[in-house]
Amino acid sequence: MDRRDVLRGGSALLGGAFALGGATAGATTVSAQRGGTRNEPGRRNDAWVGVDVANLTSNFNLVKERAGGRPVMAVIKADAYGHGIVPVAQTLARAGADAFMVGNTQEAMALRLAEVTEPILNFGPIFGGAELLIENDIQQMVDSRESISGLVASAAQNRAQVTVQVHVDTGMGRMGVPWREAGELLAYVGGRSRVRIAGVSTVFTEDPEFDQVQLARFIEICEAAKAAGIDVGQMHAASSAALLATPAAHLDMVRPGILLYGHYPSAGARDKEPELGLKPVLGLRARVAQVKTLQQGESVGYHRVHVAAEEETIAVLPIGYSDGYPPEAVVGGGHVWLGGARCPFVGEMSSNHCMVRIPTGAVVSAGDFAVMIATGNEPSFFGAPPEEGSDPWAGRPSAEMVAHWADISIYRIHIGLNPKLPRALEGARRR
Repeated sequence: MDRRDVLRGGSALLGGAFALGGATAGATTVSAQRGGTRNEPGRRNDAWVGVDVANLTSNFNLVKERAGGRPVMAVIKADAYGHGIVPVAQTLARAGADAFMVGNTQEAMALRLAEVTEPILNFGPIFGGAELLIENDIQQMVDSRESISGLVASAAQNRAQVTVQVHVDTGMGRMGVPWREAGELLAYVGGRSRVRIAGVSTVFTEDPEFDQVQLARFIEICEAAKAAGIDVGQMHAASSAALLATPAAHLDMVRPGILLYGHYPSAGARDKEPELGLKPVLGLRARVAQVKTLQQGESVGYHRVHVAAEEETIAVLPIGYSDGYPPEAVVGGGHVWLGGARCPFVGEMSSNHCMVRIPTGAVVSAGDFAVMIATGNEPSFFGAPPEEGSDPWAGRPSAEMVAHWADISIYRIHIGLNPKLPRALEGARRR
């Protein structure tokens, strides 16, 4: 079987990552976007996602330190939370990530095709294609005898060994072998001659009191298996929330997700440690398609939601809800950073466009850059702060602000962005 077969049917999911793949070996792509010189077939230059690799590396180092130097399995499922799985994995591998967790076989194979050599754990189910995982040394999450049967059969047929990780449901009620049955499954998996257990994992509910119950269950299960002579590999349970709040859950390895991308797992976590030093990684940028003047009484968009009370200048941005920007943020008081000024949305967002009002004194032309989600580390040509030396965040919309305007979680802001939007590296040159 050609290992590219697994990607068939998944190109839409991975399109953003592959669009970036080999196009950014030199200077950061955003500089090429600025000059308008990059015109590969099918590549958009009107809107894109900026991925700040310097901020990503900084966040990884912070996590590594917080984990006491323990191994880090970086969670890069859902196209690296919308950031682009291949460039994120490549950046984190250079930073020292020990392993990666992905959500399906397409993502796992995308990494292998991009020559990412670190251990990869596929947390999603598989329905056939076990030989592909074995051939490419991809670890598979198992949670039942049925989930391992195909792997064992394929390993025997190919006279190979399969590497798995056993996932235990200690109370989340989601994926995993029920904790009361975990000991039996570990004994069964550990008894297979062509199977190696690389690790055992669980997921917390993030209820502080119940997390302690889950942790106790998990440790008891693993220690009992060890006592029975079963090699359980690395024990890991701490996602971003537990990494911050529950040091006892750090165990053999930590498994952060949202922290790597510069955000807290919850408002409560942010309130407890507001000075953690996280730096946002994802920025959303668009170039102005048109600038026009509205006279008093003229309207913008469908249903004439916005009618000009006086003469005003409007910029049209070629990005809409088909690109994944939440239209609720447009009507929820949102704005973009454009021409060195805060420019509020007017009217309703459509599938491919949105409109913003240009304040008096700001000068904006077609082709100028608008910041729709900021990293706080934008290149100078995105518009300097109002005063020299002032706060680089002044007026610039953070992902948290967009989430507030839309009344949705930060996870949905990132993951909801269309993977067909190009992902362009910012903040450093690739080595």
